[in-house]
Amino acid sequence: MHLLTFFLQANADNLLTATVTGKRKTEVGLVIPAKFTAFVQELKNAKILKRELNERASKYTHFELKNITIVENKFQMLA
Repeated sequence: MHLLTFFLQANADNLLTATVTGKRKTEVGLVIPAKFTAFVQELKNAKILKRELNERASKYTHFELKNITIVENKFQMLA
């Protein structure tokens, strides 16, 4: 969770949503399946987040990571 906290603090415009997708699992501590969607202003921040998540997925066997996609949006966010 520290990674996601740093991601949100990196830029005030960063946004993260989470949707629970299944029942909690207690085999390896408390694991709650969820779908996260991250919104960023800069493509480089999205690439850094993706790289960091992939590194954690390879380090922790219970960390299941699927379908990371980066969609570049050319529209400015409204304030």
